Amino acid sequence: DLVKAGVLSLLTGSLRSHAALPELVKEVCAALRVLTFDDDVRVAFGHAHEHAKMIVLEHQGLHAIVQAAKVHPGDPAVLSELCATLSRLAVRNEFCQDIVELGGLKLMISLLADSMDCQVSSASSASLKASERPGACDIAARAPTRIDVMLLCWGYWETHDLFFQELVKQLLTALKAIAGNDDVKDAIVNAGGVELIVMAMNRHMTSAQVCEQGCAAMCVLALRKPNNCARIMESSGALAALQAMKTHPGEVSVQKQSCMLLRNLVSRSQSFSAPILELGAEALISQAMEAHRDCADVARAALRDLGCQVQLRELWTGTKGSLSH
Repeated sequence: DLVKAGVLSLLTGSLRSHAALPELVKEVCAALRVLTFDDDVRVAFGHAHEHAKMIVLEHQGLHAIVQAAKVHPGDPAVLSELCATLSRLAVRNEFCQDIVELGGLKLMISLLADSMDCQVSSASSASLKASERPGACDIAARAPTRIDVMLLCWGYWETHDLFFQELVKQLLTALKAIAGNDDVKDAIVNAGGVELIVMAMNRHMTSAQVCEQGCAAMCVLALRKPNNCARIMESSGALAALQAMKTHPGEVSVQKQSCMLLRNLVSRSQSFSAPILELGAEALISQAMEAHRDCADVARAALRDLGCQVQLRELWTGTKGSLSH
């Protein structure tokens, strides 16, 4: 067994000692994540949760990951791996809070905001000829910003969209993971997280994965938090979710997360039902229910909580033929 042989100590030690090496950081992150998967079919109960606890408590994995992220502010591939690993380790309430206290939330919000700024800069430069676009020498002649560094590392405008989408997806996934802690929910909202999530979804509306994770993140933020629901509504979060349903009608994961978000928004704030229905929610949810069998239950629940007429199926009455309960 690799864990019993001490692999966790070796991996986290390598991350601390060689944080400046991007390829090594990515490989270490991938290895740590594998150890948090319950994928051994030979055993009745896996050790994924226990391994995650050991990485955090015995080997200070959260601190090592957050510090490594600060070393690579302009490398989206490394940052994506680090965020994905944080998501796998946020398995306990206190771990979510630890990530915030270590500066992880501040870093995520900053990276998400930078990605929005960076895309605005690249979009405004898209019409420039290659010879007119700024080069490394041009940037060196002035004080470089973090956005300059990101663009240089990503090969400029030709490939940046794919890097953005993957990084944004992993940032949203990490925000969703740490929002399992109710105090962290409020910290994310107070830091402007809702507005950035909506912006990210609108910017990457063609990406089903970004839309799914954006809706999922807002769904968790809205759970048991009426004030957060109000912030999501004010930031057009419901509109973004419905637009995602329109854009990705064939993606069951997008449809499910959108339905769950809409349900959470109105479950404790019925006043939001009317404005959400005015955006065309009933038709979109009904379409999702008809098109995707796996979406039927959450779609019915969303329609019911929105105050729409919905036929709930009684799966079993307790009798069938000669059988009775």
